[in-house]
Amino acid sequence: MEAVIKIRNLYKSFGTNEVLKNINLTLNKGENIVILGRSGIGKSVLAKCIVGLLQFDKGSIEIFNQDISSLSSDELDGIRKKMGYLFQGGALYDSKTVRENLEFPLQRSRFAEADNIDTNTRVEEVLENVGLLDAQHKMPAELSGGMKKRVGLARTLILQPEIIFYDEPTTGLDPVTSKEISQLMVRVQNKYKTSSLIITHDLKCAKTTANNIKLLRNGNFYAEGTYNELENSEDEVVKQYFN
Repeated sequence: MEAVIKIRNLYKSFGTNEVLKNINLTLNKGENIVILGRSGIGKSVLAKCIVGLLQFDKGSIEIFNQDISSLSSDELDGIRKKMGYLFQGGALYDSKTVRENLEFPLQRSRFAEADNIDTNTRVEEVLENVGLLDAQHKMPAELSGGMKKRVGLARTLILQPEIIFYDEPTTGLDPVTSKEISQLMVRVQNKYKTSSLIITHDLKCAKTTANNIKLLRNGNFYAEGTYNELENSEDEVVKQYFN
């Protein structure tokens, strides 16, 4: 299988607090990996290290076979062009309509200009794919929590990333909407052939979306496997998460 992200022996501390300790992970093309763990355990720190928002202390991260610590700013920007990030709250601009929120990354991206992207076609395509074509002229204040998540995902898709990072995609949503968002993530994976790292503590989301699950505990991956493998584990620590 073709690896799009390879992490080896990664460490990250804040002062004397060791958040990540000897992290190893391989994300293959077309794969969804869920990073499961309690809040504040370091899941988001790992994602920020991968996308270059945080510097790690030691170890290595390769994305598309390039060691990100050896890249120039321009080279790292080229890598980031291929990655999308769905923030917890959607991170929409309150003063812009749904359409304007989606147009914004295209307007800001020199890559989009170079690729001669048809903005109108791209915006309508991603909105249709998340089921919100009729909401393109609404303001964020007019949207439900689930709709904001969908718009956030549409904005992530607008530059057609190969890798998507989902940061607690179902947090704050009711059970029905959480299920819909999880199912939408799988449809996105199938349609766009994306590879995804999904950070969550929502077991139902993990069950729906994950090809593989890694359980983060005390700074390291304590266990990994499919949802069924971990759900049926005899390990007492793993049982605490799945029972």
